[in-house]
Amino acid sequence: LWCTNVASFCGKVLIRLAMLQWLFEATQSSLALGGLGLLQVFTNVPANLFGGVLADELDRKRLVGSMQAVNVATCAAMWALSALGAMQPWHMYLGTGVLSVTGRLEGSARNSLLKAVVPPELIQAATTTIVVTDGVGEILAPFLFYAVTLGKSLTPAFAVAALACVPAATLPLLIRADTRPEESPAQDQEAGQLALAKSRLARCQEGLS
Repeated sequence: LWCTNVASFCGKVLIRLAMLQWLFEATQSSLALGGLGLLQVFTNVPANLFGGVLADELDRKRLVGSMQAVNVATCAAMWALSALGAMQPWHMYLGTGVLSVTGRLEGSARNSLLKAVVPPELIQAATTTIVVTDGVGEILAPFLFYAVTLGKSLTPAFAVAALACVPAATLPLLIRADTRPEESPAQDQEAGQLALAKSRLARCQEGLS
């Protein structure tokens, strides 16, 4: 799970910085960069709501893996467009929207995985480790971005971002713990009532026969 977080963080930071850099170089407009932030605001709110619902209904490790697979495809498409010189500003907005939505949809599920893979007495330490790792990553991110691009082409940044998302998409599927959502007491009661109704119906049919 920690490796998934690290891989996802690296991919997310690299693709975000690469898109910002490319958009500014292409448009020379701070307003265009502000549009990316505004797009994230409008996509994050509904995606957060749906993310919590999906985490309560679906297998969480599969949800995380599938959303990260979408990120791989998005970053790979950006990589290809950059390598071919076919990138357009609207690609940046589309990519930002997709990455923002997938991140929110799998965020709740990934947080819930912590309880499934870490013993209760170590959850606080595990949470602290993740927070510290993210903080260190935020500090080192600009240096990583510069090392990948060497201050010149942005294509390597898109490429490394796509490759970084690959383990983030595959590692969650290797978790052996049961990551399916637990049934609530209300669901258990409903299932019991349904079973009782089926039993009574079967007895009535036997009596009529």
